[in-house]
Amino acid sequence: MDWMKILDSFGLAGLFGIAFVTLMFCIIKWTLDFVGKLINTYNIDRENWLKQAIAERENWLKAIDKQNDTWSLHTQQAKIFHELVNEAHKYQREEHQRIESALNITCSSLKQVETALGRINGYTDEHR
Repeated sequence: MDWMKILDSFGLAGLFGIAFVTLMFCIIKWTLDFVGKLINTYNIDRENWLKQAIAERENWLKAIDKQNDTWSLHTQQAKIFHELVNEAHKYQREEHQRIESALNITCSSLKQVETALGRINGYTDEHR
């Protein structure tokens, strides 16, 4: 480019105008390059964030699955314990019923013994 011809044709304003347009072009080019690098950096960071989020989500899902398994195991063990306790209580109830019937028989026998001893000793119904 011949600067002298431009200076002769357009004057000093033309020279400054071309310099200004060239400077603006360079500034816009540098700005777009900088923004492009920022976008690339952001995309790389975003991919890393997504990978971390996926890994964290998988860890949480594993922890929740372990908790669910633990709850299921606890529920199964509680049911077994409940059945064992019910069986033990059933045995205790049966045992108490046998003891109660034996005590009733003993008490009725003692009443008969008391009545017999009262007759032997000459007690009447008023003296008992």
